[in-house]
Order: sequence, then structure tokens, then C-alpha cells
Amino acid sequence: MKKIIFLIVFVAGTAVNTYAQYIGMGVRGGLNLSKISSYSDPQSNSFKTDFTPGYHAGLFFNFDLGPIGLQPEIAFSTNGFEYNADGGKYIYTNNNIEIPVLLKFQAVPLLSFVAGPQASFEVSNKFSFEDAAGNKSTLSQTQNNRPEWENVNFSGVAGVQIGTERISFGTRYIFGVNDLIKNNNQSSKNQVIQFSLKLGL
Repeated sequence: MKKIIFLIVFVAGTAVNTYAQYIGMGVRGGLNLSKISSYSDPQSNSFKTDFTPGYHAGLFFNFDLGPIGLQPEIAFSTNGFEYNADGGKYIYTNNNIEIPVLLKFQAVPLLSFVAGPQASFEVSNKFSFEDAAGNKSTLSQTQNNRPEWENVNFSGVAGVQIGTERISFGTRYIFGVNDLIKNNNQSSKNQVIQFSLKLGL
């Protein structure tokens, strides 16, 4: 039910583009720090997850809706999580196409807030193990402790931007609505902190 509601909001936000006045576009990129809320492997062993670094890069578009703005985006983004076990560290990374549709509230001339839904579509993934000596090996699809990742993820986005339309810095918190790992007996919702630089074109 949550997925259906979120999808309706997402589609409705996209449809508003038809009635909004186009202002401009630009590029956006920066750092991701991501993890999931909790993780248990197929043997039901539970682990505390840690943030893993990644990046995002893409385009944003600005539309005027009168008192507020609309900022749809499309980006390539790397997310994941890591946890300690078996004398080393397991690292899961997935590459996504992310499409947030954000409302933009201009608080003061150089400060604005953004909020809205986001849909993510997985392109590829990688699961690896790093031992205590720093040696890393990729785990195959058939190994028992490899998680099965959902291909589509819906999230909420809330953030702040500082700067002008030409150049600005922003930070966001992205919180998952649906669990990301199939057959996981714990909550496995995505959690991402983003730091971005935006350049208007």
C-alpha cells in the first residue's frame, strides 16, 4: 500500500511539470554516505550496518509554480552498506538511476529547502568481502550470504540548499519507504546522506 501511495504522489508531482513555467537546468554531483537500517543474512544472523561512501551525478531542472518551485532531477548514484563479520568486512554496492521530484521553498534569498518523493531503479550491484589485511574479493550470486536486492526503491527526500541559481551547495537526507532486501527478517530501509554541488547552465 505504501508503494502505491508513493507512486501516485510521484506521478502527480511529475505531471505538474505540464503546468509549470520552465526556468532553467543544471548539473549536480557529490558524495553519498549510505546504509540500510538493519541486515540479517540468509542464515538469520543479524548485523549492525555502517555507512559506505559513494557518489551521485546528474541533471536538475527548475520550474516556477508561483510561491514555490519544482525541481525534478535525474542522476546516477552509487549506494550500499557494509557490516563486520567473519574477521573482515562485507561491502554491498548498488548502482542506481534516481529520479527525485522535489518541491523547493525559498526561505531567504540564499537559502532554500527541498522535499519530495524519489524513485530509484537498480542498474547493477556488487557484493564483496575485505579481510583484515585489506584483501578484497567479489562474492558470486550463488554464495549463501549474498543479499537479494529489490530492483525498485521508493524514498522520501528532505534537504537544504545554500547559494544562488548559478552555484549552490546542498545536503539531503534520503529515507527509504520500502525494504530493500528480499526475505530479510528485519527492517532494511535505505538511509542516505548526500552532499552536493549544483551548477546552473
